[in-house]
Amino acid sequence: MRASASMALAGTFLAAAPVAAEPTPASGPAPAWVVAPAIPPLDEAAGDAPFQFLMNSAQERILADGVEQYIEYAAVPLTTGGLHALGNVTLPWNAERTDLTLHKIAIRRGGATIDLLKSAETLVLRRENNLEKAMLDGTWTVVIPAWGLQVGDILNVAFTYKTKPSTLGLKPEELQDLDTSVPIAWMERRFLVADDVKLDWKLSSRIGPPQIVRRAGMTEHRFVATKVQPFSNPSFAPSRFTLPLIQVTGYDDWASVANLLRPLFDKARRPSPASPLLREADRIAAATSDPADRMVAALRLAQEQVRYVALLLGDGAYVPMSADDTWHRKFGDCKGKTSLLLALLDRLGIEADPMLVSNQHDDRLKEQLPSLQLFDHVLVRARIGSKTYYLDAVGYGQRTLDELAITPFSHGLALRDGAALEALVQGELTAPTREFSLVWDGSKGLQGEVPFKATLTLRGTAAAAMRAKLSGATDIPQFDTGLKGMFPRIRNEDLTILEKRPDDPAGNFVVHLGGKSAMDWSPFEGQRHARYALTQSTLVWKPDFDRSTGPGKDWPVFIGNDPHWERMTETIILPDAGKGYSLESDELDKSLAGSSLRRTVTKTGEQVTMVADFRHLKREISAEEARLAAPLLEEVGRNFAYVLGPRVRKGKTAAGK
Repeated sequence: MRASASMALAGTFLAAAPVAAEPTPASGPAPAWVVAPAIPPLDEAAGDAPFQFLMNSAQERILADGVEQYIEYAAVPLTTGGLHALGNVTLPWNAERTDLTLHKIAIRRGGATIDLLKSAETLVLRRENNLEKAMLDGTWTVVIPAWGLQVGDILNVAFTYKTKPSTLGLKPEELQDLDTSVPIAWMERRFLVADDVKLDWKLSSRIGPPQIVRRAGMTEHRFVATKVQPFSNPSFAPSRFTLPLIQVTGYDDWASVANLLRPLFDKARRPSPASPLLREADRIAAATSDPADRMVAALRLAQEQVRYVALLLGDGAYVPMSADDTWHRKFGDCKGKTSLLLALLDRLGIEADPMLVSNQHDDRLKEQLPSLQLFDHVLVRARIGSKTYYLDAVGYGQRTLDELAITPFSHGLALRDGAALEALVQGELTAPTREFSLVWDGSKGLQGEVPFKATLTLRGTAAAAMRAKLSGATDIPQFDTGLKGMFPRIRNEDLTILEKRPDDPAGNFVVHLGGKSAMDWSPFEGQRHARYALTQSTLVWKPDFDRSTGPGKDWPVFIGNDPHWERMTETIILPDAGKGYSLESDELDKSLAGSSLRRTVTKTGEQVTMVADFRHLKREISAEEARLAAPLLEEVGRNFAYVLGPRVRKGKTAAGK
């Protein structure tokens, strides 16, 4: 079923040398401490599912010198599709960090048992995972075809992972979730904790208390659930509510987590006196004396001249590659690239610390116990004067201080003295992240195809993301088609890209476009007028806030981590100096669902100008606020602004010459 979180932890957070040879899993009986689970009968009334999972048991023994985890499951294919789903037993195995022992791969048919581990037809295939994703993570996939499996058979699988000794002083910890993507008739999580191991526990609100039994030198914590169904999370649910988690940890506080890794980064960030990396820093210093420009130049060097390869092997799981080695090899994972960036900033006299963050658990960090396992990424927090900046060495394309003052992470753990989990200070957006400008030149008439000029300006995270996309693009015409598709109202075939400026002087990604297109001046309400609806797309937001029932109906509503500010400016140069043209428009200035929606429309002589802004102001709002906002957002989306053409005699046009 699912490997222990401790074996999959720190996605981009591990490093060492590649595996030298193919490992081989052992086989043997289950450990003596395991309590064999019973397999419940098939539920004949369960419906037409392709398979049924009858049982899933994960049992864990936590000792002072390591962890053993026993996993067993039983499932029944009920259709041909179920045979395809269950026909290969697939086990992930981080061979650098754990030993794998196979106990049972069996088919139960009636009263007979077919032992596939002993069968000559058993085939074990191995391959290094994620090579195609530029990752060396020590994880192999053990694939055992369940030869002879038939509809109605019970497939019964059991195996154990045992962690290898570590020299880093790691504390025992575990993070298990009881979520499931398929129904399971019976589920168990059992923990045996030795008396000489001090652990703290944290249970999500969706998990009931365990059964606790004292045994000789051990304490057993057992969680059992029956008829477990996949949990349907409400839309826009914050992640801290969405997983039923069991957390155990041997760390006393966040400082003890930081103190474990800080010396490793202190060592890795110190280049040798003759390091070529120091010469790179000196070149940056010679080019500019401005600390902000130096910081951005150092970040660009780390992002653009050292490629990212996740190195996730062995006891180097938490040991960063040195700055010198990263620069010499021209590749590194997040830790190695962070060490390189820290070395540059040290040389340039810019205060900086490595900071642990979490892509997976960011939203719930403040509610969890201190644990190293919660983190899966590291970045640099730098300070210039009173300003704080967040530099991600594995990112790409950042150019401005505004975007470096904002991070998608809400919490982090800086590796420094007196470390504690911190809520990250966020900067403010000073300009839209996506801005569209459309100017119609109708001075010679608004009939037929009207010439226009358009500009797409991406700033901050939007500009960085587009630069990264362009840097990896192999089909530029296809890339350009994507750029055109971003522009509202105008069809791709009517748009011609006149100029792309991925790095304009202000640090933006700017695209200039032009062409001709018909404007929709439509008669309305039987009047002798025509009107043109100004672009409304910026103000149309239809989030599904419906939570009328269910246990999560009153959970907060998550709007988003990334700052979002979109602006649309549409300008029309009218014929006849604007004579006879008028506006039908309401001024909009609404604060709804943690967001601001604004629109102004003005007419000055021959020119009509509409400016519409949509901006997220909060990352999260209450469920009640979301419910109240939903119908008001629909109302705003229907509130179009129009330009009215002059009244005309019968047979004439209201759209100018």
